[in-house]
Amino acid sequence: MNRRKFLEVSGAVTASGGLAWASPAAVAPVKSGKASKYHVGVEYYRAPMPPMEMWDEDFATIKKAGFDSVRTFTSWNWMAPEPGKIEFGDFDRMFELAAKHGLKVIFDFTLSTHMACPDWMMRKHPDMRVVYHTGEVAEPFANSAGVQGGNRHCFDHPMWKVYAEEVLRAVVNRYKDSPAMGMWVVWDGPGLQGMGSDVNRPGWSCYCGHTRAKYQQWLKQRFTLEQLSERLGMRYRTWEDVAAPQSKNLLMAMLLFRQFLYENVAQVLKWQVEIVRSLDPKHELHSHGFRYNNPLDERCAQECDSWGFASHSTNLFASEDPYQYSNIAYASQWSRAVGKNHQWWYTEIYSGFYHGGMTYRKQTLPEDLAMCLWMGLIYGAKGAIFWQYRPEYGTHEAPGLNLVTMSGKPLPQLKAIEEAIGSIRSIESHLPLKIPRAEVAIAYDSDNAIIMEMENAKGQQLRFIRGIHRSLWENNIPVDLVTTRMDWSGYKLVFLPSLMLLTESTIDKIRRVRRDHPEIHLFADGILGTNAPTGRFSYDPPEGLTELLGVQVLDYSRIDALDLREGRDRIRTDFGEFTVKQACNYASLEPQGNTRAIATFGEEVVGVQTADGGFTYLTVPIGAAFGGLPEPVLTDLPAGHALDGVAPMALLEPFLQAAGVRRSLSTRGSKVIALTRESPAGGNLVFVLNLENSGADVRLALAEKPGRARDLIQKSRLNVADGAFSLQIPPRSLKVVHCQA
Repeated sequence: MNRRKFLEVSGAVTASGGLAWASPAAVAPVKSGKASKYHVGVEYYRAPMPPMEMWDEDFATIKKAGFDSVRTFTSWNWMAPEPGKIEFGDFDRMFELAAKHGLKVIFDFTLSTHMACPDWMMRKHPDMRVVYHTGEVAEPFANSAGVQGGNRHCFDHPMWKVYAEEVLRAVVNRYKDSPAMGMWVVWDGPGLQGMGSDVNRPGWSCYCGHTRAKYQQWLKQRFTLEQLSERLGMRYRTWEDVAAPQSKNLLMAMLLFRQFLYENVAQVLKWQVEIVRSLDPKHELHSHGFRYNNPLDERCAQECDSWGFASHSTNLFASEDPYQYSNIAYASQWSRAVGKNHQWWYTEIYSGFYHGGMTYRKQTLPEDLAMCLWMGLIYGAKGAIFWQYRPEYGTHEAPGLNLVTMSGKPLPQLKAIEEAIGSIRSIESHLPLKIPRAEVAIAYDSDNAIIMEMENAKGQQLRFIRGIHRSLWENNIPVDLVTTRMDWSGYKLVFLPSLMLLTESTIDKIRRVRRDHPEIHLFADGILGTNAPTGRFSYDPPEGLTELLGVQVLDYSRIDALDLREGRDRIRTDFGEFTVKQACNYASLEPQGNTRAIATFGEEVVGVQTADGGFTYLTVPIGAAFGGLPEPVLTDLPAGHALDGVAPMALLEPFLQAAGVRRSLSTRGSKVIALTRESPAGGNLVFVLNLENSGADVRLALAEKPGRARDLIQKSRLNVADGAFSLQIPPRSLKVVHCQA
């Protein structure tokens, strides 16, 4: 049956002046046993692909492989192609077949920024179109992720809420009581209006009259005209002169505008969540960001029941640096850190290379997909969703992102996922895992990230953070990710990488930590406090901390490529000499009072430490400058993407020891990544990852010496002597060991 015929039979209902629908026919659910404790789903339907006649057979295969859910990625213009009408036929069929096969449906809304709204809405409200900073109006376009078109409408238009609410109410009321209803993705990838709408546009969001009026109202709630003038260094005499800044060179004004934009996105998400929750209090409400920290994440994540991220599976096992898996760990930890009550999903594991079309790349190895699935579990995700089942025939995402062939035959990637699901199901008595709080944390600040974006240095900041994270992760030292708004008590060492902007709240937090928690050691690196809370450059950097640190910045400079070629590449510290491997910025310092110099570059002081050893500042970014990657590292990264460095452990180790950071385990033999989690069944689970392309032979010893250990996947006891046991791990795989006293 083709789609047109099916819609005639199923009856998309029209109602004058609003939306109406008939109740879907009751479908008896298939009994599928106890609900999984770690959900595994797959992206399936992005209209109009795949054709409906494939669904029944595909759902049977999906269920057999161990998946428990299928996801639909909706396009507004597909659902509502004319005023007052929603076409439900294909979604009715999806819910019907999901129930038949014992699957749940994850329903994904894209009303805000991800996909196109109906053309009739644009014709009826031409002022709903995104306006660029140049005054140009967004025209229709398509993007690589959506054959139905991309976003060109602004959610600040008052009628957007009217139409969006009609869709939310119609869809939620129709499917909330379906036996196949699983989870609502209330907003897929929250973002600014017009972001990514055209590669030739600046992407600074919408400048239509509705957004500008909303921004001015936001300002009036926070400042008098005199206060705003002082903050922005302007001489405003009337509010009519206050406009949204159209250049990032207006540093102070653009910082304020971007803060408004991100808060605005969070409020739009909150509005959608409240509507869905009022209609359906039973099912989980989800939203997700992307692979790495974004200033939106912390603001948005707390509005939903759970947060998540999307990322390429990246084919790391076929690379020369499989320890880039630290980035998957990092993204997982970030989603867990900002998720409400630590609830999160690995929302999109891209199943292959991206994008497809004629730019073919090496296909992702099956073991990569299995390892990504395990990574979500290890870091406490509620579930994971693969993108996607069949190749997306209509866009440049095909071929590449698929688990079956064009004709539907399972690929090795699907088989690997099936095996991993089976292994995970076999250990469900130990789920959900409890993740112990680490003793080390790395801090991120969203307002600082805005300044870094404006300086075109967002990627640089993330490299600084990930470089520290990777070094600790590779050396089996547990580390948490936190923000400057979170509680730091209980940590022994907190890293503050590249806090270029110091807000008043961050300055106050650092001062209070030093005053109330002297047991917490702080380590700042990179360029600290260059910018004051208003965004302007500081007259006394590091802003607000010169007295606390006992230091003043004399000047800023850079170790550049010429320095590296000519051997001016050594940083001398109290803990040894380290070679700079990547060009980087630094600041020259003048210690004052009892603060002492601990690092120099030539004759310049580039590192200091307070007299009590509790606050260290090294102006060279240790997470990138010192490299540490294998030589050579061959990559197939797109142009403009740089590899992360790795902070040298010889530099980190003295600070870990000084802070009293304990090691929960140690390894001897092959290099492995080992992570300890608490089991609700008692004892601990140790996940031991072999990321190499050869087998690992390792002896692992736990600080809390177990008396018994069992390989849960192989279902075999291990010989334990003095709290240690040996493992042989095949290439590109892992062991799960249950340890008990």
